Amino acid sequence: MGHIAGHVDDFLEQNASFIAGEPVVKAIVRRYREAVSAGNNATATALGELMLEVAGPLKGFTGYREEWPKP
Repeated sequence: MGHIAGHVDDFLEQNASFIAGEPVVKAIVRRYREAVSAGNNATATALGELMLEVAGPLKGFTGYREEWPKP
């Protein structure tokens, strides 16, 4: 693994293979980043909250944080 994840989307992308629904996790991350880039705050917020829930079972993995910085 390259760098330590600074944001939850980076962390999930790096560790998606440890989650049974890897393709779904990657799709959520992709859509979140698209929403951030487009300035769609409502969608980015909703997907960001979903990513935090998905990341929960990965507590203890390298790069996991209790609090994630906003993009």
